[in-house]
Amino acid sequence: MMTKYGLDTVAILRYLTGSLPPELDRIFTLAEENKNAFVVPSIVIGELIYTIRKGKEVSGKQIPEDQLELIISTLFSSSIFSICDLSTTGWEIFMSCNIPELHDRMIVATCKQEDVVALITSDGEITASNEIPVIWK
Repeated sequence: MMTKYGLDTVAILRYLTGSLPPELDRIFTLAEENKNAFVVPSIVIGELIYTIRKGKEVSGKQIPEDQLELIISTLFSSSIFSICDLSTTGWEIFMSCNIPELHDRMIVATCKQEDVVALITSDGEITASNEIPVIWK
């Protein structure tokens, strides 16, 4: 059985730029070997598109906008990524979360709804909330 992790936008961007911390790189490598799987909240897709189109740098690198279509189609078609929306239960989780930012709250609620073992994020507010186990090393 695969271990299921949640991904936030920074985790995907750092994966795409080859700048993940070593432990996280190992988790992604195991996913490429079909031993791990990732839940990608749908809000993350929006943030990813926005970030790439704005030309923002990630770890000193910029992801070319002409790669955006390939990146999005890969996320939707790859068996290791599951793009997930909030269900009724997820919205109930959302309402009870103690996280101020809308998008962070949606990411956490989606990952809790999908019962991930941990959320891969460097977001300090999510980490400080103790709403969900977080990995970033």
